Amino acid sequence: MAWLTSPIFKPGDAEADLAATILGGGKSSRLYKKLVYEKQIAQDVSVNQQSLILGSVFEVAGDGKGGVNGRSGEGINGEMGRVSQGRADCGGNHASRET
Repeated sequence: MAWLTSPIFKPGDAEADLAATILGGGKSSRLYKKLVYEKQIAQDVSVNQQSLILGSVFEVAGDGKGGVNGRSGEGINGEMGRVSQGRADCGGNHASRET
């Protein structure tokens, strides 16, 4: 899956780089842990942000596990939907600030 994102050094580019690292930056990333370790529906998951001058590309790729018939794609869609709507659980405790 791929989405067009903001050009390099424009608003949104750095955020897309950070999101790619959090979602798919290795075996401890969110998508890898969710789809490979927890749900066991994928063999590998990767996320990449290609920052380009005219427009960037945010790519998500996953290798499904044999016998799951497209469930890795559904898992990627679900997690990306939660992230895009701001409902993703970041884990850990969040401090609240009183005014």
